[in-house]
Amino acid sequence: MTLWALWTLSRRVLRRRALERELDAELRDHIEREVAAGVRTGDSEADVRRQIRLTSGGLDQIKEACRDVRRPPALADLGADLRFAWRILVRNGWATAGAILTLALAMGVANTTFISTYADLWRDFPFERPDRIAIMRTVDARGREAGLSFADYQDWRRDARVFDGPSAAFAIGTISLGRDGAAPEQFEGLYVSADTFSVLRVKPMLGRDFSTADDRPGAEAVAIISSNIWKSRYAASRDVLRRKVSVNGAMPATIVGVMPDGIRFIDFTDIWLPLAQMPGLAAQRRDTRPLMMIGRLPDGADLDRVRAGLSPIAANLAVAHPDTNKDIRPLVNTLLEAYNGGATMTVSSVFLPLLAAVFVLLIAAANLANLLLARAAFRSREIAIRLAIGATRWRIVRGLLIESLLLATVAWVLAVGFSWLGLTISASHAAPQLPYWRIKMDARLLGTLAAIALVTTGLFGLAPALYASRRPTAEGLKEGGRLSTPPNVRRWTHALLVWQFAITLALLNSAGLAAKRFFNFYAADRNVQTSDTVTTFIRLPAQRYATYDQRIAFHEQLKARLLSVPGVTASTVASAAPFSPAGSRQLMSVDGQPTTEPPPDVMTVVVEPSYFQTVVRGLVLGEPFSELHGTPGHEAAIVNQRFAEVYLGAGSPIGRHLELRLPTAQRTYLREADAPAPPVSVAIIGVAPEIRQVRDAVPMVYLPFRAEAPAAVALIVRGSGGSRSLVADIRDAVNAIDPDLALGAVRTLDELRDRSRAGPAEMASQFATIGGLALIFSGVGLYSAMAYAVRRRTQEIAVRMALGAQAAQVRWLFLKTGAWVIVAGLILGVPAALVVGRLLQNTFVRTEARDPVTLVVTVALLAIVALVASIVPARRATRLEPTAALRIE
Repeated sequence: MTLWALWTLSRRVLRRRALERELDAELRDHIEREVAAGVRTGDSEADVRRQIRLTSGGLDQIKEACRDVRRPPALADLGADLRFAWRILVRNGWATAGAILTLALAMGVANTTFISTYADLWRDFPFERPDRIAIMRTVDARGREAGLSFADYQDWRRDARVFDGPSAAFAIGTISLGRDGAAPEQFEGLYVSADTFSVLRVKPMLGRDFSTADDRPGAEAVAIISSNIWKSRYAASRDVLRRKVSVNGAMPATIVGVMPDGIRFIDFTDIWLPLAQMPGLAAQRRDTRPLMMIGRLPDGADLDRVRAGLSPIAANLAVAHPDTNKDIRPLVNTLLEAYNGGATMTVSSVFLPLLAAVFVLLIAAANLANLLLARAAFRSREIAIRLAIGATRWRIVRGLLIESLLLATVAWVLAVGFSWLGLTISASHAAPQLPYWRIKMDARLLGTLAAIALVTTGLFGLAPALYASRRPTAEGLKEGGRLSTPPNVRRWTHALLVWQFAITLALLNSAGLAAKRFFNFYAADRNVQTSDTVTTFIRLPAQRYATYDQRIAFHEQLKARLLSVPGVTASTVASAAPFSPAGSRQLMSVDGQPTTEPPPDVMTVVVEPSYFQTVVRGLVLGEPFSELHGTPGHEAAIVNQRFAEVYLGAGSPIGRHLELRLPTAQRTYLREADAPAPPVSVAIIGVAPEIRQVRDAVPMVYLPFRAEAPAAVALIVRGSGGSRSLVADIRDAVNAIDPDLALGAVRTLDELRDRSRAGPAEMASQFATIGGLALIFSGVGLYSAMAYAVRRRTQEIAVRMALGAQAAQVRWLFLKTGAWVIVAGLILGVPAALVVGRLLQNTFVRTEARDPVTLVVTVALLAIVALVASIVPARRATRLEPTAALRIE
């Protein structure tokens, strides 16, 4: 179509009324001229006008012919179909509104889940070609992941030729920064080799990158800070370069660069230091693995090729260093895979909610298909008449498809609003906790939502349209044709309903498993006293607290000062606060009997004796630690109930002996403390209730603080003056002992608990929303089908009741159909629920795929909804007055 033709067509559409007025005026003028010419020949005006009407065929026919010339007939037919479809939808207002709302909710949920999944899988990394960035760690024979030792990194870097350009290393650490006139602060920091930012292809916006000379032992200490620190601590001053800052309370470092906004590699990092400045780096053993390696994949190379190139190096290291590198293999992932936690976690935690949302959309679309099937069957006489007077089959199909697309268009507009609301809620909860996680409604995603709406309604609207156009005209025209539902329509309707209930059962069971896991969190969390309790992280610098006695003395002074503050009721320290990550030990033996080979890891927390009075609501069995426990000759441990169930079996745990060893993958966590003695034997003196650290409650062992006195601890304080007052009291007490010691972020235990629940809560809410919508949609679908059946069989019901049928018989006539749908749906839905439950086991720890309680409750709930959806129309059928019903057309 040329531009002139397009302009002419648009002008005719937009100026339709003006063109109609011009057509009327032109026709009147033409007729008047013809009348005047006839009068001049001697005929009367009435005869002339009559003759004009006879020869022209009528004024309206002339107008229609003129319109056909200036307007394509297809466009006119399309406009007529749109207006007719709109009138049909408006005439059935309640049914139309229900269909639109159902479809809009389903599309909104599907679109929100899709955008969230997109944000999870494709993080908004501020790096050039982030898909080509690879991160290398190591994994042992049991699949336990760790990093690289510094010695191994040097070997890998020297021998590996699989990366495009240089490779780099980094190690995560908490770094304190001090400055004149201000208390030191702790920040997330990273020790990086000189090539790290070159691999990422990012440059400081102020100053310079690290040089090779900066990353050498004995070099002048330098640092690069994030724009976050630059703005908060230095008011975005360009004079920040060359300023000196105190790092970890001792080493003065010069700021040489400021990173651009958004660059906080690897997570929420605020300060970067050269790798050579990492304490104790050169003296680390090969089995101490705090580093990770980073590099860029060459163009055309995939991860399999990189892994194949690294495997021979790992084999050589295993031969050269069998004590530390036996069975140690390289673990290489892209940057995106590293953030998503691996393929299994990605499938279970990301794709399952998306798949569930898609099924909800299909359930809503099936409801729409049932509605359109019922409407097409109900309008069979109307469609038969239109076919009989000359309408083509394509015209009928097009008209019915237009009705579907009108429904989809209105639903799309509502779905955009629902999606915006859902994304706003998701962003407020997830964005602060997930690095590089961004969600936004742009034209691409709106187009995706529109495509979902068109494809879904087009596919599910096509079958009813084809059915309506294929039905024989004579069958639709015959008397009484509207009183029976064709068998094929009933079969399709029942099949769609059975499919809906089967999928709904699987989704509801998944929601039940997610909810059960979340409620298990609540049950375990009741064992922790969280009210009026705050915690902060303290790392004692190795330069000033190198010995065990120095660390013990610091914590005793700090505890004494805190307990002397009015309002402070309890204080304790632990290697990890509740709801926080903790270390682990290898369980070598129980009562002298070796465990499996290799030994299992059990989570361990080193705690002061006051921990169980400050944090835990009492022990289940035994006694807490005393000040003697942990000293030579008084080696002791307290285990939780889960540990006793898994490893100790029947009988009392008290007095039983465990042999524990710190695994090599965890030794980096004590790099600033005295190295603990290799395998240590401890006696169990108590059993604690289950307390979560990060995820579900797992087997745990508590060790006495005096056994190790680690340098990095969580300080936990409870008081009656409120969290703000406690924060000030803690800072004053620490400053009185060591003014150069930095405190980590101070948080309440309530806050830590809620943050640890965030992921499971989001998963539970997703499945609960999706399962609830599926239940509602399935119930509405069954109710609509039953109500339609009652309406279609009104006269049949009247005849039956007039002939003496009882109300119970009439009710059973419809209830048996609903019962058949329920039973068939359960037969197909139970296996589907078990399959989905098996997939959820990868995400939910201590979750059984065949949880009978959850499955029985789900089946009962679905059956109740289906029974209600069936019995309401059935009861309505028995309330019909036979004489009135027989007169209904």
